[in-house]
Amino acid sequence: MPQSSLVTLLASGQTTPTGASNLCVAQGSVSGTGSAITVSGLGFTPRVVIVKGDLNQVAYIATDTMPAGDAVEFDGQDASGVLTQIVTSMSSGQFIIGTNADVNVSATNIYWLALGDASSTQLFTGSYSGTGAVQSITGLTNPPVLVSTHTASVADGAAFQSSGLPPNDSLAYHNTPTTSANRITALGATSFTLGTNATTNTSSATYYYWAVSASPLLKMFTYTGNGGASFAYTGLGIAPNIVILRDTSAANNTGVFVTTSMISASVQGLYMSAHNSAFDNTMFTSLGSNGFTTGASVATNTNGDVQYGYAFKDGFPSVATATSSNLMTMGMG
Repeated sequence: MPQSSLVTLLASGQTTPTGASNLCVAQGSVSGTGSAITVSGLGFTPRVVIVKGDLNQVAYIATDTMPAGDAVEFDGQDASGVLTQIVTSMSSGQFIIGTNADVNVSATNIYWLALGDASSTQLFTGSYSGTGAVQSITGLTNPPVLVSTHTASVADGAAFQSSGLPPNDSLAYHNTPTTSANRITALGATSFTLGTNATTNTSSATYYYWAVSASPLLKMFTYTGNGGASFAYTGLGIAPNIVILRDTSAANNTGVFVTTSMISASVQGLYMSAHNSAFDNTMFTSLGSNGFTTGASVATNTNGDVQYGYAFKDGFPSVATATSSNLMTMGMG
């Protein structure tokens, strides 16, 4: 591929996930070049890829049920339509980051996370057309504990529901911080149900979803911020490599996330929406053996605010640092 940069994970130390898991998880970072970048050696075929440059731009998501080469804003902030040259392909053991300047600019860092499951027993992807009326999305093979939906055509059209939220409640990733019982209203045995809220069910809008059933690589959590210099969340049940959460206060209007690669690069989390990475660098201070520690950020630790989120552990946790022909590096937990 002309002018592409190949980034390969050195997988000699990889191990299969412990426990009964078909879900595979990886995260890392690459240096932006402005040219296409191949991230390879994942050890699995990615079906969901989320990328965010440390730029004043949103995070983007691509799934294997979107048209090839397409991606949408993760939090639906701008309803900017389907975009190309974000994640241009996903194939065996790799994905390609395209040349779109919203993500891939020379001398910036691109943080990514990838999910896969060849058996489709713990990770489910799909799409549906909004109706504006209550509807159920069926065809999952196991009970989902986490469902996340995203659209390109509705402002703030992205939300998640999980077993960590109050029954029948969900949270939008951007704006409208309160939980709502009318977005994703129920998680069933092989389905999830949508209410009439425009975030998840605008008539004629196309939505893309990914859902995860119970896995030793996924945990949900909730906590109430203390407003101090730090807050330690323990008892998660895994050593997380990825944490995604949403504050329920209007003081912060977007979801945030952190990965092991960010912490290794002294980046303490990024907003899912269009905020510069330096806008608030006190979100998270560490990812621990059984939880994580936040800083004083209003996004993660406002006094009295309830936080809801989910965390993943790398599916192949023993991976060496990777290098490429142009000396880019990628950190993985």
